[in-house]
Amino acid sequence: MKKNFLFLAATVLLFVTLGCSKRQDGPAVSTVKFNMTKSYLDKKAASFWVQVAGQGQWTLALEFPSTGTENQKAWAEFRDSAEGEGKGQCIEGEGSGQCIVGYDENTGKVGRKLSIVLYSDGKEVDRYSIMQRTDSYSPDPLPSWLELPEMKSKWAYHNHKYSNGSAMVRNYSYGWNASVRLSDWVAYPLPKKTPSASRKDQWAFDPKVDHKEQANCVTSSYRGRYDRGHQIPSADRRMPEEAQNQTCYMTNLTPQASAFNQGIWQKFEAQVRTWASYTDTLYVVTGCELSDNPSCTTDRDGNDCPIPSHYYKVLLVRGSNIDGIPAAADKPGAGKKWLAAAFRLEHRTDYDSEATITSDYMMSVSEFEEITGINFFVNLPAYVGAEAAAAIEKDNPKNRSFWFK
Repeated sequence: MKKNFLFLAATVLLFVTLGCSKRQDGPAVSTVKFNMTKSYLDKKAASFWVQVAGQGQWTLALEFPSTGTENQKAWAEFRDSAEGEGKGQCIEGEGSGQCIVGYDENTGKVGRKLSIVLYSDGKEVDRYSIMQRTDSYSPDPLPSWLELPEMKSKWAYHNHKYSNGSAMVRNYSYGWNASVRLSDWVAYPLPKKTPSASRKDQWAFDPKVDHKEQANCVTSSYRGRYDRGHQIPSADRRMPEEAQNQTCYMTNLTPQASAFNQGIWQKFEAQVRTWASYTDTLYVVTGCELSDNPSCTTDRDGNDCPIPSHYYKVLLVRGSNIDGIPAAADKPGAGKKWLAAAFRLEHRTDYDSEATITSDYMMSVSEFEEITGINFFVNLPAYVGAEAAAAIEKDNPKNRSFWFK
């Protein structure tokens, strides 16, 4: 680590709420709240304050999670002062205290993550993760994954991966539309079983896109009654935590009316997971449509954020025991049956509170392609053959018992 750091005015505040302790030897930290005044770290080496206020013994530690490329080496440490020597990987104190975190310049090609963790009585009580930027925002190479639509020039293609042991696993892909501060679509595979875990809501800027292009909803949601609506749901990627955290990047969010997001759309997301449980794999494209003259809300920086007029999901099902269309015998998808369907919902707030997704919202993929002008599942012919792919996309899903038995 270099001794000389540029000192940033941004402060990381760790507020401790005092409470009664069951221990007989004095009070201990009971709850912790983070109030980050800076949502990212700049590329250049610098430092920032960490403050702890409260009573009892506490310990701070730094962690360096993988950001989907490789395991990170330590690139930050606690310091006595902005130009002082480091104190290792943790710092201890009692009652109120403060320290400085100094960090190196990011010379890599992708952003990297730093987690600040607070312990009390040997237990983790809270953490806050923050990204360090890089000035490189080049699109990712375009793979041949089944869930991907055909790319258009208005989109910058990116994908996120997470570590699973020594392997890197694809999480989701997205077509980033910087002109409207959102992804027009997000695509991902959904396995037969989705692991369950608690929701973390680690909102953050996406390190693959310039933060100036993204809506700033890190500390709070869009203005008005609009949620930070996930396109790939957090519930589809609860484990490992790295995969879940990536679903909370600003590039995965859109301004979604609370009544819609927490009503019929949430039930639809759960229904998709139920369908996935009947398959080998379900490939999902979730997207939004904007009208020619959309209404807007704003983010926390006052930037205009267009409100989608419709949301959709386009689904491709692969299974061994479904009533579907077989792939050509000489193709990689041979031995499996295939089905597809598209669902389109108007973004409204007046759906009945008990409303659920039905076949009324469903159409063939080919029909939906006529509406959107997007060629979905562009890599499907290579997996099943051109004739089978055309049949799958033209198939009327209302005639298939798989969807609504």
